[in-house]
Amino acid sequence: MVYLRWAAAATAALYTAGYAAAGFGLLFFGALWSLLARRSFPWWRSALDLPLAAFAAVLVASALASPFRPLAAGVTLMLVISGAVYFGSFAWLLAHDPGARAVLLRAWALGAVPAAGAALAIGVLTHARSQIPGGVGPNGLGTTLVLAGILQLGLASRARGWERWCWLAGALLGLGGLVATASRASLVGWAAGAAYLAWRELRTRPVRLAVVLAAGGAALVLAGFLAPPLMGRLRTTASDVSQNRIVIWRTSLGMVAARPLLGSGFGTFGTAYDQVKRPQASPEPFAFDLALNLAVETGLLGLLAAVWVAVAAAREWRRCRAAAESDPFRAVVPALWAGLLVDQLADNTLFSIGTSAALWLLLALLAVPPARGGPRAEPPPVAAGAARAAS
Repeated sequence: MVYLRWAAAATAALYTAGYAAAGFGLLFFGALWSLLARRSFPWWRSALDLPLAAFAAVLVASALASPFRPLAAGVTLMLVISGAVYFGSFAWLLAHDPGARAVLLRAWALGAVPAAGAALAIGVLTHARSQIPGGVGPNGLGTTLVLAGILQLGLASRARGWERWCWLAGALLGLGGLVATASRASLVGWAAGAAYLAWRELRTRPVRLAVVLAAGGAALVLAGFLAPPLMGRLRTTASDVSQNRIVIWRTSLGMVAARPLLGSGFGTFGTAYDQVKRPQASPEPFAFDLALNLAVETGLLGLLAAVWVAVAAAREWRRCRAAAESDPFRAVVPALWAGLLVDQLADNTLFSIGTSAALWLLLALLAVPPARGGPRAEPPPVAAGAARAAS
């Protein structure tokens, strides 16, 4: 358990800069050792087992039916392995170690501070969109900084004294780094998550809530004026949507109609798009919308399976509401989901091994309610063999 806690904390700390793949390596070898030495894979059986198994089955079927089978098979294999290792390790640790919840979230928030500082410094020095060398590009960095900033605000809302001011300073630094990425979808996601946190904390004090929301909006407007790359992108938002995004979305809908059940195979959007786009249109790696991208690559069956996972996770969170009420992070997790989902309405930044770590951790936080005491007894499986099938 000590090794797993350390590896998971390292993964969380490295996430914002885009280096979580190194943490995945640690988790992978830990899971492999457990499998060989103990003949057990780190996994916590939950209500997500069956929908995750269904999603994995659709991914495999989509890869087998793909016209780009070698590409789809390789990407799908990596997704299934990384998802099983990430989710299994995080969920097992959260279920067996009551203190792991705080350790992972604090490691995530602390690791974001140097990443945000680097993003801000790079933006100031280069006068271009910030990215982390060897880590994440501007849009990916925007997504990781959105999650880190919301998390830091959530930690600040529960802290007192100097600790609160430290978390607020980290969140402000993260906002500066986020502005330096000039990622418009990420800024909207940050606003959504921050607004949710403010509502949760101040909903009984409407005047203070209005003041906080107005101050946050003013800070975003001021940041836009102080960051030339962001201001330039904001000016072209309308033309970018009408001349680029809408074209991509229309073409993507046509791709879904052409292969409605299983899609073109996970990870094949760029290759499939090149075959159907207009000659004058630029190549695109993603559909710039998470749900639409899933529908193109895995078909309507894949999209429905993903929705099943999401619904099962939300139901499990609501079912364990009594335990969640005693959780000091009870407002942070839904705020992180709000920011992430809003960001992904106009972006696709979760499909690499590094950036997907947050998605699996957030799912584990929903699937495994906070413990009130020591390690809990494992519940009966939702369906026989579902956990093994998902892993």
